[in-house]
Amino acid sequence: RTNQRTVVDFVLLSQAAFAKKIRPTEAELQAYFDEHKDSYRIQEKRRAQYLLVPVSQIFPSVRVTEEEILEEWNKLPHEETVEAAHIMFMLADPSREDEIRAKAEDVLKQVRAGGNFAELAARYSEDESTAGRGGLMEPFQRTWRPEVEQFENIAFSLRPGEISELVRTDYGFHIIKVYNRETPNLDAARPGIATAVQARKAQELARQKAEQAAATALADKDLSAAAKGLGVAAEIKDTGLFRKDDSPYDLEISQALQDEIFGMKETDSVGKVVEHPLGYAVPKLVEVQAARPGEFALARSQVEKDFIDARSRELMQAEAKRLSEESTRQGSLVNVAKGMGLVAKTSQPFNIS
Repeated sequence: RTNQRTVVDFVLLSQAAFAKKIRPTEAELQAYFDEHKDSYRIQEKRRAQYLLVPVSQIFPSVRVTEEEILEEWNKLPHEETVEAAHIMFMLADPSREDEIRAKAEDVLKQVRAGGNFAELAARYSEDESTAGRGGLMEPFQRTWRPEVEQFENIAFSLRPGEISELVRTDYGFHIIKVYNRETPNLDAARPGIATAVQARKAQELARQKAEQAAATALADKDLSAAAKGLGVAAEIKDTGLFRKDDSPYDLEISQALQDEIFGMKETDSVGKVVEHPLGYAVPKLVEVQAARPGEFALARSQVEKDFIDARSRELMQAEAKRLSEESTRQGSLVNVAKGMGLVAKTSQPFNIS
């Protein structure tokens, strides 16, 4: 069944072609609008100001102690990592094990004779995820999984540059070449750890400053005054009017900030501290435009687009149904299509898979 091949005749109906034929009148558009008024309802919009404490403004002034670096280092795993490549010969059929082993041994001889490991991996390896890059795997640590235990034991026993004998796993046979072995050490890890600790401390300090600003602003509703007393650079930003379902990415705010603004009850109220893509923010609700019924004049262009889309889809489906029924009756899609001014095409041969 999977080897059966066939060809089909088909007619492709384009909705865009039907859309070009539609010229709605104002009366039709008005009727469509009246029938779908809920779709054109104008949603509530809100505008807020918010005080932003950017982490980037705090980060340079944060200092990290040696004690903090050591504390972080002691939390981290210090397992050895191996960077290796392999040539794999899959053993999907156990009855072919001798045949596959012989093939793997032949390639191993080529490697031992000075053959380029990466080129041989690209040519012979049946691991599709690594063959294209010369058999190179992502650096790995021991997983202790039984199915790859032998592979890991050999890889972690080789020195950089060494090549294994054939290694048998549940997947098949492997030839392994180790390029690098590395055990983490504090001196090498120190810069990265220091940066991570510095970033975490800056994040926490930004949150504390935002909490301080929120407490001040709750009393006098003045974000600018709250920002001046923080001792760090803070910014006052304005969201402009937006809807609850607008994309926070387009507004350059976080989902948390958007949700907080639409959860506030009164204008001039100050919300709680929320995360922002650049740090932490304290919002103040400035304006609310209530939801209201849509107006045809304001929505006309969208109504026309929706009308044409709906009507053209109906026409296309009706044409497809007529074409199908008539072709069934006459026994020829090609002839019926021709009579309707349509073009029937014939596919290339294809199989079921």
